[in-house]
Amino acid sequence: MKKLLFCIFLLFNIVLHPAMDPNMVKKFKQQESDQRSKYVPYTQNRVHRAGSLWMNISNCGWFGVWEELNDPCTGKPAPRGEMPGGSGQEYLFNSSIWFGGYLNSGTNQNGATIFEGPRVSTAADGTSLYSNELKPYYFDEDVRGLTLGRIIETSSIEGRMNCLFEEVYDPKATAYEQFTTRYTDKGTDHFTWDWFDGSTHSPLGVEVKQVTYAWPYDYAKKFIIVDYTIYNKNSDKKDIYDFFVGIYVDTDVFKINEDGYGFWDDICGFIEKWDGYIDPATGEKKSVDMNLVWSADNDGRNYISRDEWYMDYEPGAQGPLDGSTGVFSIRVLRNPNPSLRYSFNLSSTDFNSESLDWGPRWKTGLHSDWQFDLTPAQKGYDDTNYDNLLWYVGEPLYGGRTEGTPLGEIGKYMVMSNDEFDYNLTSIREVHLGMDTQADGTPIPQADKWQRWTTETDIGNEGFSEDIADGTIKNMNDIANGYEQRFILSFGPLGYETYENVAVDADHDSLGIPESFINKKVWKFAYGDSLKLTLAYMVSENFHTSLDQDPNYADSSVVDLSDGLDISLYDQGWYDAFYNVVWAERVFDTPMFDTPVTRWGATKKDGWFGEDVGKDAIFGDVVSDPFCCYRSGGRSGQETTGRQVILRTVKATDTWSGTTSSPEFIRRVLGSGMVLTTEG
Repeated sequence: MKKLLFCIFLLFNIVLHPAMDPNMVKKFKQQESDQRSKYVPYTQNRVHRAGSLWMNISNCGWFGVWEELNDPCTGKPAPRGEMPGGSGQEYLFNSSIWFGGYLNSGTNQNGATIFEGPRVSTAADGTSLYSNELKPYYFDEDVRGLTLGRIIETSSIEGRMNCLFEEVYDPKATAYEQFTTRYTDKGTDHFTWDWFDGSTHSPLGVEVKQVTYAWPYDYAKKFIIVDYTIYNKNSDKKDIYDFFVGIYVDTDVFKINEDGYGFWDDICGFIEKWDGYIDPATGEKKSVDMNLVWSADNDGRNYISRDEWYMDYEPGAQGPLDGSTGVFSIRVLRNPNPSLRYSFNLSSTDFNSESLDWGPRWKTGLHSDWQFDLTPAQKGYDDTNYDNLLWYVGEPLYGGRTEGTPLGEIGKYMVMSNDEFDYNLTSIREVHLGMDTQADGTPIPQADKWQRWTTETDIGNEGFSEDIADGTIKNMNDIANGYEQRFILSFGPLGYETYENVAVDADHDSLGIPESFINKKVWKFAYGDSLKLTLAYMVSENFHTSLDQDPNYADSSVVDLSDGLDISLYDQGWYDAFYNVVWAERVFDTPMFDTPVTRWGATKKDGWFGEDVGKDAIFGDVVSDPFCCYRSGGRSGQETTGRQVILRTVKATDTWSGTTSSPEFIRRVLGSGMVLTTEG
């Protein structure tokens, strides 16, 4: 159903979008018909099925679904992000990686650098079916991509055969089920199109190695670890300036076979700490670190629909929890630059209404110091619609390119680099009322910066828009109780700091010639350099446990925080998520073997932190973990060999103890599914 609505939207684009005038349509059709591929990228997908979370991955930078591909193992439509596998309970529509930055395009008469961009490359952008700009070809060492671009499955289990009856054991593998692939943004032989900009893809020159890891063990079966290595392999050997990486996610939490409209009532947010954890050992209430971007259905129930075309209403309190009752989340395990925090931007998406296509945004003018404009025009951050652009249905873009769904390459880049950390979707009403906490007392991040949802009567008042209304109170309430939502995690600027003379058009005349310059701090992702980003995708159970949750309003025309969703009913739904957070961190990096790292020709160790997704072996908590044992003595600070190793399986049915001087032995134990710890 979502695909059908999406296709209708695309047809709507061609007719109504202001960029798609008759001449643009002619150009579009001409480019499509003239497209003569020199190379055809070989698209593949595989489904992680090792654990309870089944997730479709591709060699094009997206997970879930974008192109309609069957599961190679079953010949049937691939599950997107299904948990438990086979249940039809979906938690992911599409997740895609984005890149943005500037390239040097020459110098002016003063010797200042003329920058071209920002360019943004997307695996999928959520608005155009032709936004698949990352493909498995045009590698430096393999232009066709027939070797490097394939999905290679490996396993740490000796003798294991996969669903295609291939032997997949590899002694270098660190997971039960491991998929490795590569792709680039350098190919332009396949057709791409940005409906908003009216343009095809312009590469930055990025190559990506993507490795995904899954396990069947109880402690690791509900998450999949994704490890990216991002290379600057620009074809002209250019550096990339003010480089950002984004992870775009459209979750869609619903029962796909029963509820065609279930994605219209999702909620989304970020949880830094959970204050409701009750320690089962002591009964004490504690605050624990979570640091999760999350998305869930608003009440764990299916929509009531008469058929696939009509969405009638949501059931109220006491109705059965017959929908998807878990919570999807992403945990950042490794930031490409640990000294920089990442940004989080969410939006409720509606292509038929600019009011309902909304997202939290800072007050107008607070981005006046946005430092990532390297263009000659130097217009700055667009939060005023300074180019007088229109939404797809002809309405003005309230808040410019950056409010709600980010539009065009400039809009996407600005959102990735805006340093905003959005509040939960359910908090839109609290922000409208000028509160700095949610209804349950949880602080709202960056509370003093947010522009409040503005109605016609609010225009010009303190904290509200000066000139344009967002919509009505009913519109705001409709968003607050769950909507079609998406989010973007972004990381940057990446590279090293330097200063450049940036060519600018100081007189802003009609010629647009950058005759002057300004000296600016920039970040350079140098040609040949690489970056690492590691994430855990997880789905946790029992987020919804209460029959009392009711998303319906007694009166949706007023703001009443006691009417609608009761967010306190979510507070006891984080136990499974916390368990998954703890184990994802342990699997990612454990104090067992300090993995050597080679960089710029030098090989060295970094102490406790291997950051190697499993090479240190699976770790068991030496003090409190029920599946491991610990004999005596304190933990030393630096890893060594020759210490006593004690291990048990997850079910604590087998035990081995002894002494080894071989780190290779320790790592091999991972293949047996055992949990390791060391004494000392």
